[in-house]
Amino acid sequence: MNEQRLQAYDQLIENLLNCPSGEEPAILAANTELLDAGFLEVLEAVAENFSQQGEENVANRLSNLANQLSAALNLPPTTVPSDSETNAFPQDWALTQYHLGNAYYERILGERAENLESEIAAFSAALEVHTNR
Repeated sequence: MNEQRLQAYDQLIENLLNCPSGEEPAILAANTELLDAGFLEVLEAVAENFSQQGEENVANRLSNLANQLSAALNLPPTTVPSDSETNAFPQDWALTQYHLGNAYYERILGERAENLESEIAAFSAALEVHTNR
């Protein structure tokens, strides 16, 4: 990965962190050339850095985004959420699972049966949070 690409990744992450809620899809759509496995690696590294600094909300937001993008890009999830993430922010986690389920539903790569199983698992996880309120 060259320095110019790393700078572009950093700029994209900064734009995502500073945008109003809900504008992330438009920012990502405008930067599709940067959405690859390298971006996900950098995104997770930045999330880990925020976590080490005690900025758990930002770290979780970035980790959730990385997992959503992984599914949309036909890559394995970058992280598995911890119990503290699912318990500390259950509504955010459920919304992430909902979006992940939608990503698997719309996914055209991979085996259809595997995508369907992943879709059902994500929707079931989201539903579990909503029924346990």
